[in-house]
Amino acid sequence: MKSADSTFEDYQKIRIQEPLEVVKGNQQPTNVDIYVSDDLVNMVSPGDRTRFTGILRLMPPKEKKIVYGRFVEALYIEETQKEF
Repeated sequence: MKSADSTFEDYQKIRIQEPLEVVKGNQQPTNVDIYVSDDLVNMVSPGDRTRFTGILRLMPPKEKKIVYGRFVEALYIEETQKEF
C-alpha cells in the first residue's frame, strides 16, 4: 500500500439504544448501529442523548440465518443532552 496513492477517511461505528425510561417491564432495549464518517466522527460520547438523520440500510443475512441486519448511515448528528 502506498500512502501517496491512497485516500483515508475517518470512520466510526456508534451503537445507540432506546432510553430505559421508554422500555416497559422486563423488556430489553432495542439497539441500532450507526455508521458515521468524515466530520461526524467523535461528535458524541457514551451516555449522550442524540438525534440522528440518515439512511436505513439492510445487511444480507449471515450464513444459515433468514433475518436481515439493519444499520443507519448517518448524514447528520445533533446532540440533544450531554451526560456530564
